Amino acid sequence: MRTFYLLLLAGVIALSGCASKPYVYDPGSSMAMNIALAGDFDDNKLKDVVVPEDTVSSIRTTKGVAAASMAAGYSIPLFGLSSPAMAALNLLQWSLQVEGPAAKRSITAWMPKEVAGDDPVATLNALFEDAVHKTAIEYGYAPENGYAKPKHGYQYLAVGFSNPKNMPIGMGVAIRKPEALSHTPLFTGSTTESYFFQSDKAMHNFYVFNDENRKHFSELGLLVALSKKLPKWIYIYVPPKKVYINEKDTVEFPLIVSGGEILYFIKPT
Repeated sequence: MRTFYLLLLAGVIALSGCASKPYVYDPGSSMAMNIALAGDFDDNKLKDVVVPEDTVSSIRTTKGVAAASMAAGYSIPLFGLSSPAMAALNLLQWSLQVEGPAAKRSITAWMPKEVAGDDPVATLNALFEDAVHKTAIEYGYAPENGYAKPKHGYQYLAVGFSNPKNMPIGMGVAIRKPEALSHTPLFTGSTTESYFFQSDKAMHNFYVFNDENRKHFSELGLLVALSKKLPKWIYIYVPPKKVYINEKDTVEFPLIVSGGEILYFIKPT
């Protein structure tokens, strides 16, 4: 199993390669877009898709885990929506190419200072490790103790699962030192004073999966289940074509996972 951890950490390291300003919530944008803007990882590459108001309501009230049923190309209506409504979620509605921070799997968080203790990075890693352990048990696997390693300014954490076929599955996270804020946007679910884990061009916190995962479960479904066990001030960004919903198909449009739900980049007409 230690070999698995080293391989997973190597995958995390391979992906690694400022001061923030106060952000005011924009009621004309989606919650997802507000999080992206406050987190400073949109890089002007993300935008809300305008859809009929009843479509917005339907999507927002549908539990995110149901998104694991999405079909590649989205020719099949999703969540019981009509084909015209479904067309609004087509990949072509977003930028032709999502680049920069918006093209990377990332983690953005506003950790309340009273939660952080003496080491906010270790605290965030501990929250992820505990959540992964609990999620693994729900999935019927035996969780392994996390393997942590500092390198390149990151604290890397890999957590594996034992499974009947003894295949190396699990996920890893890479966390950088956060920025202390005294003006945290309260819509993030945090407090005024927080530690801001941002994921812009300079500061990129991210997650990776072992390639074997998708043979056993939906990576998106795992993120949704995992996020239920994390504080709501943690936001997991899913870029297009980087997270699998089954062994072959990826999520084709950007979204954010938090608190067991999916936040879409959509707004009503």
